[in-house]
Amino acid sequence: MTPAGNTPGNINLGNDVTVNVNDASGYAKGIIIQGKNSSLTANRLTVDVVGQTSAIGINLIGDYTHADLGTGSTIKSNDDGIIIGHSSTLTATQFTIENSNGIGLTINDYGTSVDLGSGSKIKTDGSTGVYIGGLNGNNANGAARFTATDLTIDVQGYSAMGINVQKNSVVDLGTNSSIKTNGDNAHGLWSFGQVSANALTVDVTGAAANGVEVRGGTTTIGADSHISSAQGGGLVTSGSDATINFSGTAAQRNSIFSSGSYGASAQTATAVVNMQNTDITVDRNGSLALGLWALSGGRITGDSLAITGAAGARGIYAMTNSQIDLTSDLVIDMSTPDQMAIATQHDDGYAASRINASGRMLINGSVLSKGGLINLDMHPGSVWTGSSLSDNVNGGKLDVAMNNSVWNVTSNSNLDTLALSHSTVDFASHGSTAGTFTTLNVENLSGNSTFIMRADVVGEGNGVNNKGDLLNISGSSAGNHVLAIRNQGSEATTGNEVLTVVKTTDGTASSARLLRLSWEDICMMCVKMALTGSSTLPGQFRSRLLILSPHQLPLSPP
Repeated sequence: MTPAGNTPGNINLGNDVTVNVNDASGYAKGIIIQGKNSSLTANRLTVDVVGQTSAIGINLIGDYTHADLGTGSTIKSNDDGIIIGHSSTLTATQFTIENSNGIGLTINDYGTSVDLGSGSKIKTDGSTGVYIGGLNGNNANGAARFTATDLTIDVQGYSAMGINVQKNSVVDLGTNSSIKTNGDNAHGLWSFGQVSANALTVDVTGAAANGVEVRGGTTTIGADSHISSAQGGGLVTSGSDATINFSGTAAQRNSIFSSGSYGASAQTATAVVNMQNTDITVDRNGSLALGLWALSGGRITGDSLAITGAAGARGIYAMTNSQIDLTSDLVIDMSTPDQMAIATQHDDGYAASRINASGRMLINGSVLSKGGLINLDMHPGSVWTGSSLSDNVNGGKLDVAMNNSVWNVTSNSNLDTLALSHSTVDFASHGSTAGTFTTLNVENLSGNSTFIMRADVVGEGNGVNNKGDLLNISGSSAGNHVLAIRNQGSEATTGNEVLTVVKTTDGTASSARLLRLSWEDICMMCVKMALTGSSTLPGQFRSRLLILSPHQLPLSPP
């Protein structure tokens, strides 16, 4: 069935036609349309092709040819399923392609388009499900196009991608399409073009197989979409102007699961990943995995994200002059508070990476600025359980603002700026094991807050080797703060014990100003305060001391 030359041929096969080709010695061909402007019409067509050397089910190679395969047609081949090019078009619905070794559907050249309607299926073993590339022909014919909704793609094999989208290509996967691959380096969606989808499901299981990898162009994936990668990354952009928009809604959140290297990553200077209303889980069985990972100048933005990290994982990580910006509700739940929830990495020769977050935050994990700039603006209702670190390398800083929020400090910490509004810094509730205490070093402290701290004033007796939590302010201190002290030791005091719990350096004296506490064993507990080297307490702490029994809750913050 090969109308040839410039004379159009019109083939109408009607309903329920079967084409069987079995060439045991050569190249088996089912249907080839070569004539310019020729057409093929069929409904419930079955093409079954087997070739010893190679095979192809349908090949539309004439200029501007058209095939309408109706509803319920099936193409089977032991090599390529369908190849279409030269600005030709193919339409079908509830269409099935099953093939091995070759590509299921190949769409070549400018202006070529395929519309598989609703409910179509492509299953391949050994190669890619769909390949589309508007790389040749007359660019005046526009981009190559592939359209489908409720499409199922299931592929097996090494480097067998679900969909391979090259430049000058537009793909619309409609709603409820699914892509499944099983093979090393077999990415679900690989794109240099323009891709859109809603309620998309991608499940890849092979080593180094990424769910969605965009090397150029923009891929936009809407609500109720779910990406899973067993041994690779979930979403990744890497290339010139590569962008992924992954946007769930409050009612239909998106999700990413990776038991490989990362959830979402932007890996080059013009690569961007934008996410909204998305839940990200990374679990690599104790090995390193990253929820969000920006590097080499890449940028990630997120609005209303939830990140869960198993043992060995890191929540949000930026390195090599990259940036991550997060807004609205942010949940980061690491398996323990000492794991990295948010961190930057210093790399010689690169500007400091940046992480900015603003909104209500629930963070279980630590925040580490290593040669980076981290700015957290915690809105009312935020709770952070973990420690902090700022090494100030490469101009790096860690600045935290808290409004009606709580920081449960779990181990020794330091940061550059801590601006508190009606908030609580709690050394006690999630602190170190009994008998050990925590130091919080802050360069600049401001606002009004409650610091819940622990103290063992008696120590080994009469204040010998006594210990307690310490707030050390190395720069400026301002505001109005309550110190709520929780006794962690004996109450059998002599009245001579003295313990430093707050240090400041911004008084008129050049030496450090100390807030010291001593217990006297009168009834339950009472306290006196003494300041070494000065007759007055730092104003922001004066007359603002509470004494708590070991399990008493603090008063509301000022």
